[in-house]
Amino acid sequence: MKTLRAKNALILNLAYSGVVSVIFILLSANEFWEGDIEGGISNLLFPFPLILVIAFGSIRIYCTHWIKYGNGKVVIKRVSKERVNGRAVVGKWKNREDTFMLEEIEAYGLSWQVLGHYVEYHRSSGRSLTTEVFFKLKNGKKIGYETVYYTRRGEEEFFRYIYEGTGLELQK
Repeated sequence: MKTLRAKNALILNLAYSGVVSVIFILLSANEFWEGDIEGGISNLLFPFPLILVIAFGSIRIYCTHWIKYGNGKVVIKRVSKERVNGRAVVGKWKNREDTFMLEEIEAYGLSWQVLGHYVEYHRSSGRSLTTEVFFKLKNGKKIGYETVYYTRRGEEEFFRYIYEGTGLELQK
């Protein structure tokens, strides 16, 4: 079985923290140039806790979000909350892992564009860039996952696997 890992969570978050760190390093260099040693040191030290927090969060996402597929089976692992009437259910985030066979898939596509709503509430659901793919199974169950965490190439390979096994294309 192949595993599609949440590599984009690592790449994007560490890139953003790297940009912020470079800005603070340049500010620090400017402070040193102007003779403000305390300001230079504080600007130089600020990025380190920021990078640690972002790296920890990114690694946590990487470990808790993945998709395994092969041998006619799909396993989706993610952290999310239930949605009721378009709102997240109050309570803790749940680690979810759903396993289903290719022959169980009735349809799949982009939740907002096809259904007009999201299936699950994800950590990035409050942002405007949220994109969720859903799977509707023949028993009526709907499973959703965030696409922002996965690379485009990895998802294309995953969708090709589903198409070859079911003949169904991603609904956009």
